[in-house]
Amino acid sequence: MRTTWEEPEEGSAQEVALLTYVLGFDDLGADGSKTFRLDDRARVAIGGREAGELAMHGEMLDLPDRWASSRHAELRRTAAGFSIRDLGSRNGTFVNGVRVQDQHLLDGDSIEVGHSLLVYRLASADAATALADEMKLGPTATHNPRVAEMNRDLTRLAPTTEPVLLLGETGTGKDFVARALHAASGRTGALVPIDCGAVPDPLFESTFFGHRRGAFTGAADAHVGAIMRADRGTLFFDEIGNLSPAAQAKLLRVLEDKAVTPLGSAQPERVEVRWVAATNSRLLSAPGAFRSDLLQRLAGFSVELLPLRQRREDLGVLTAHILREASFEHAAISASAARRLYSDPFAGNIRQLRTALRSAASLAAGSRIEARHLPALSAPGDSGRPPADAPAIADDPAGMDSARVEQALLAAKGNVVHAARALNTHPRQLYRVVDRLGLELAKFRR
Repeated sequence: MRTTWEEPEEGSAQEVALLTYVLGFDDLGADGSKTFRLDDRARVAIGGREAGELAMHGEMLDLPDRWASSRHAELRRTAAGFSIRDLGSRNGTFVNGVRVQDQHLLDGDSIEVGHSLLVYRLASADAATALADEMKLGPTATHNPRVAEMNRDLTRLAPTTEPVLLLGETGTGKDFVARALHAASGRTGALVPIDCGAVPDPLFESTFFGHRRGAFTGAADAHVGAIMRADRGTLFFDEIGNLSPAAQAKLLRVLEDKAVTPLGSAQPERVEVRWVAATNSRLLSAPGAFRSDLLQRLAGFSVELLPLRQRREDLGVLTAHILREASFEHAAISASAARRLYSDPFAGNIRQLRTALRSAASLAAGSRIEARHLPALSAPGDSGRPPADAPAIADDPAGMDSARVEQALLAAKGNVVHAARALNTHPRQLYRVVDRLGLELAKFRR
């Protein structure tokens, strides 16, 4: 079983720094997102122009934002990456929803300048190339380098018959990816989705394999099963982990024999089907929860879809798409409401964003969306923080003494991800401790 991409290691020489303009609060439907490579720039000033266009001119990023000061904030390269400093702006600079004066930036940090939302990202060189190639799968583009890599790999895989296993949290769009994969495949048959959790065990064979007339009491007519309906097309098993052990055994035989025998028939029928299955990642981590031989058959290629909180640079394209779907021609949002909405952990992922936006835009009735229009959201926070049962050192950076931090960094050769793991904390926390202690990461990387 192959799985695409791994987390890039912070501090890697192959990292590329990116800055994405995500959206403007005054026109959520504009879909004007754009990503800039910071590469060799030592500093980049960010400012707004009332009648300007989004563009990078040398070391100046101009935003189409009359609420941003002409020189609002500045990104500066340091030994540990980039930091952001407010340049005395009239309404402040915010990182992850918190007003800052001078802040070290970490991978995935969101930045608010005036009425504009931006995201700072560190990516591998390969992922940055996939992003530059504008790898698109489905109707919306992506500005997240890891999603771009996934799109590239699935696009290459689409014309084959390789089975695909989609892993991801609820609401990450597994069904959307399955439809896009089928559309890019060129297969002449239909895409047949089936919710495995909605099929009672006694109806499994009839639903999947079909039945002949009179095959059982009540079978007044013949029924073509889902697998035959997907012949020369794609069968999408949604929530495959809900299948019972008995159903798993029967499905395994079909995958091995490439044939289906409807109930009431003695003659197997050959089928040529592309198998796409989806479930959450617990299917792989829970021993004995699913037949390993069936899993191996379904997971010729496996991808884990990123939760929305890890791809915030796509909030602009997703917001615009959701509003267009709901026929909202124009929508604006106040800075406080945007800060509340777009800093949410999004436990429900894209599905939660869609629900929140549609209801808020309806309540605003053409006026600006305010915080009172938003449904109850999760408390702002970073889902990447250490678990609640982690030792106090993870939640109290001030408790880290310099000697212990330096020892961990030395052992990890300056790799913050590895050092943070040894200290049982998150790289975000460790970077802030490094800043507080005034340590230079470069000296540990020799």
